[in-house]
Amino acid sequence: MDPADASAALDTIAEALPAIRDKPVPKAAELLPEPGLPPRRSPWTPSRLPNR
Repeated sequence: MDPADASAALDTIAEALPAIRDKPVPKAAELLPEPGLPPRRSPWTPSRLPNR
Protein backbone atom coordinates (compact mmCIF):
# COMPACT_ATOMS: atom_id res chain seq x y z
CA MET A 1 0.00 0.00 0.00
CA ASP A 2 1.26 3.43 -0.93
CA PRO A 3 2.08 5.53 2.18
CA ALA A 4 -0.11 8.36 0.85
CA ASP A 5 -3.05 5.95 0.50
CA ALA A 6 -2.47 4.64 4.02
CA SER A 7 -2.36 8.18 5.39
CA ALA A 8 -5.58 9.10 3.58
CA ALA A 9 -7.28 5.97 4.93
CA LEU A 10 -6.21 6.81 8.49
CA ASP A 11 -7.49 10.37 8.09
CA THR A 12 -10.86 9.04 6.91
CA ILE A 13 -11.08 6.68 9.89
CA ALA A 14 -10.10 9.45 12.32
CA GLU A 15 -12.86 11.68 10.94
CA ALA A 16 -15.48 8.92 11.31
CA LEU A 17 -14.57 7.83 14.85
CA PRO A 18 -16.26 10.69 16.80
CA ALA A 19 -19.57 10.09 15.01
CA ILE A 20 -19.40 6.38 15.82
CA ARG A 21 -18.38 7.01 19.44
CA ASP A 22 -21.17 9.53 20.06
CA LYS A 23 -23.90 7.35 18.56
CA PRO A 24 -26.37 6.20 21.24
CA VAL A 25 -26.24 2.53 22.15
CA PRO A 26 -29.64 0.79 21.88
CA LYS A 27 -31.07 -0.53 25.13
CA ALA A 28 -31.57 -4.29 25.39
CA ALA A 29 -35.37 -3.85 25.41
CA GLU A 30 -35.18 -2.05 22.04
CA LEU A 31 -33.44 -5.07 20.52
CA LEU A 32 -36.15 -7.52 21.60
CA PRO A 33 -38.89 -8.39 19.09
CA GLU A 34 -42.22 -6.65 19.62
CA PRO A 35 -44.75 -8.61 21.70
CA GLY A 36 -47.13 -10.59 19.50
CA LEU A 37 -44.53 -11.26 16.82
CA PRO A 38 -43.19 -14.80 16.55
CA PRO A 39 -39.67 -15.14 17.96
CA ARG A 40 -36.92 -14.75 15.40
CA ARG A 41 -35.17 -18.01 14.61
CA SER A 42 -31.51 -18.24 13.92
CA PRO A 43 -30.65 -19.40 10.39
CA TRP A 44 -28.26 -21.86 12.05
CA THR A 45 -30.81 -24.05 13.78
CA PRO A 46 -29.56 -27.63 14.30
CA SER A 47 -31.53 -28.94 11.30
CA ARG A 48 -29.68 -26.54 8.97
CA LEU A 49 -26.18 -27.03 10.31
CA PRO A 50 -23.85 -28.80 7.88
CA ASN A 51 -23.27 -32.49 8.43
CA ARG A 52 -20.04 -33.28 10.18
